[in-house]
Amino acid sequence: MTSLAVLPTSKYVNLSGNDVKATSTQAYVGEFTTRGTTCAATVEQPPPRPILCRFDLLENKVYIYHSKGVSLPTWLHVLTGSAFRLLALPKDWDSYGGQQVVPKSIEAAIGLLSLFLADRSPLPSLVPTSAGGVQVEWHTKAVDLEIEVAPDGSAFAQLDEGGTLRWEGRPEENIPRLRELFQRL
Repeated sequence: MTSLAVLPTSKYVNLSGNDVKATSTQAYVGEFTTRGTTCAATVEQPPPRPILCRFDLLENKVYIYHSKGVSLPTWLHVLTGSAFRLLALPKDWDSYGGQQVVPKSIEAAIGLLSLFLADRSPLPSLVPTSAGGVQVEWHTKAVDLEIEVAPDGSAFAQLDEGGTLRWEGRPEENIPRLRELFQRL
């Protein structure tokens, strides 16, 4: 058996082999043998933790919850200001029966954005949807990314680059792809 190193608990470790599959916050890295099967242990970054927020419309405040020791991104201040403007829209804001924007849609959008936007990422536009949700969109450098967040907090995204559809689907399933995109922008 190869010598193994103990990892700090801030990393996740995947252990895999024919009979062994496990995830732990503390494990050994390297190759090892269990029940006659050679297995490998690899290090992965822990999944990102979203910034959680709650809009209090009665007090005109937003409460931000985030991991200790993590500084808040600069885009958050700008987007919460835009969010309050959307939340102030009355029913029938579009004269076609548009519903008021539901706070849960904006709260979900901010949590989602916190998983892939960097501090220096281009700021999105926040646009109300007639159903009471919010659409988060970027149109820059031949990239068109639109993420629609429904009143229940569910989201659907579409990415076009250079006029070609690159992907569409649930944005939370494409976080690595979105991070890579915003490193290029």
